[in-house]
Amino acid sequence: MSIPDILHVPMPGKGEAPQTLIDKIRDTRGKEQAEYGPKDDRKPARPLLQWRGVGRFLDVEPEPIEFILAGCLPAGIVGAIFATGGTGKTTLAIQLSVAIATGKQFGPFRATKRHRVLLLAGEDPDGILHKRVKDAVSAMGVSNSESLITSLREYFDAVSLQGEERVIISLDDQANPARTETYSWLYQSISEMGGIDVLIIDPLSRFYGLNENDNAHATAWIACLEKLAKDFGITVLFLHHESKAQASGNAKSTGRGASAFRDGIRWAISLSEMDEKTANTCGVEANRHIVAEFTKSNYTARWPGPVYFRRSDAGMLDQVNPWGDLAREQAEELAAGLADAGIEVTRRELVKGCCEDEARLPAINSIRDKINDRWPELKLRKELDRIIDSAIRLSLIKEESRVINRTSKKVLVSFRSGCPKSKTEGARS
Repeated sequence: MSIPDILHVPMPGKGEAPQTLIDKIRDTRGKEQAEYGPKDDRKPARPLLQWRGVGRFLDVEPEPIEFILAGCLPAGIVGAIFATGGTGKTTLAIQLSVAIATGKQFGPFRATKRHRVLLLAGEDPDGILHKRVKDAVSAMGVSNSESLITSLREYFDAVSLQGEERVIISLDDQANPARTETYSWLYQSISEMGGIDVLIIDPLSRFYGLNENDNAHATAWIACLEKLAKDFGITVLFLHHESKAQASGNAKSTGRGASAFRDGIRWAISLSEMDEKTANTCGVEANRHIVAEFTKSNYTARWPGPVYFRRSDAGMLDQVNPWGDLAREQAEELAAGLADAGIEVTRRELVKGCCEDEARLPAINSIRDKINDRWPELKLRKELDRIIDSAIRLSLIKEESRVINRTSKKVLVSFRSGCPKSKTEGARS
């Protein structure tokens, strides 16, 4: 009880029992609450909860999860694309929009059907947005199909809000997070559009008027987007920058600022440039290759690994498999090395770098050295078996049985021109 409360309580009479004092305090407190406190007869802002039990869940089968992107992006959720500046998150968002609107496959992403997409560009002026959309349509082969262009006209809209009021949530007069007039404008705009399926906000920083480092503020932002998702039955994606620590690979991908940005969403992709070590191993340019990782997916199994994209001169993304390209290049190097060495060698001799006949050892090491010189970070004892298997699978080399010193052995033979005939003793078994 506060000091003012005590001052309003009548003092007990002489010889009055302590319980009588307690009753007087309760009586006085009750009168004050009745006069100044909340009224029990106030009508709640929404209907009261009613006990229903879980029988409604047990008696029927649940509805299957609806997806925007098959097996990947669920409908009706809030998600995010996190990336460092200049990585290509806007490009990815535009190309995803084209794929979702037309149903055309983009990398690993395939829309379940055509969906209406509204992209709000908070940074790009109209001219740049125009060019990016045209480049995406051309790079994805949509411009070659009249039916896809028709779908695109009907199902995709991209709007530049650069230089206009964009903040949809900020602090009110009491310093509490509150939706703004711009939010009301956006809400009404979506309502008047006759239905959209996906809203993409690019980037968060242009639409956000709160403290990025405050978890309560970040949660209010997510709740703001969840309101749109629930009321209109849409999927809402926002784009957000990574922090410097995350960009350097020293922190978990959560997006810049509060961890609630990631905790509150249901789905997330993180983009980054390929690191130099991986690029050197694959023999590709790091700044030309983008790595997309599925860092959060609440309603589906996570994808097994990262997806790699190559960035064109126009900045458009095209899925590649640098490891697959690497496997072929290494297999071709092995086949050429076998042909140039002028010997036939067993798998064990090549992997171990040793043989009983010391006169053949320099030729064996020359094969290994050529591969090691080109990919110095490769651990030959660990990786040569894989390279041999790749070369056999690609029909660049084969394993043939030979009888050498009365012992049957399998040797590696290159299909490359110039490969010598067998110089081993014995006959083909």
